Amino acid sequence: MYEFLISKFNGKRGPQWKLSLEQIVALNIYRFHFKMGDLKNYHKMIKELMSDKVPNLPNYENFMKATNKSTVFILAFMNFLMEMNRKKNLKYITWILHQ
Repeated sequence: MYEFLISKFNGKRGPQWKLSLEQIVALNIYRFHFKMGDLKNYHKMIKELMSDKVPNLPNYENFMKATNKSTVFILAFMNFLMEMNRKKNLKYITWILHQ
């Protein structure tokens, strides 16, 4: 299933992404960490402040397309993290619910 999703991310035609799927997902998770809802301003911030860490940042339009295509991966990763956190804290949650 993972290969199928990756092939949908890369596509048969259109621009070849300069950033990998992992980089796009990581940048978008950072976007939520920085509480930046506006993708355009976030792209501008990366371009100005993090150009040494992300030298192959695509233009805004391609970054937006890659972000939109990576949403399913971001959601899957966040769901995985929440599930791990839930399992880790299950005994504490159960204790609170039973009081």
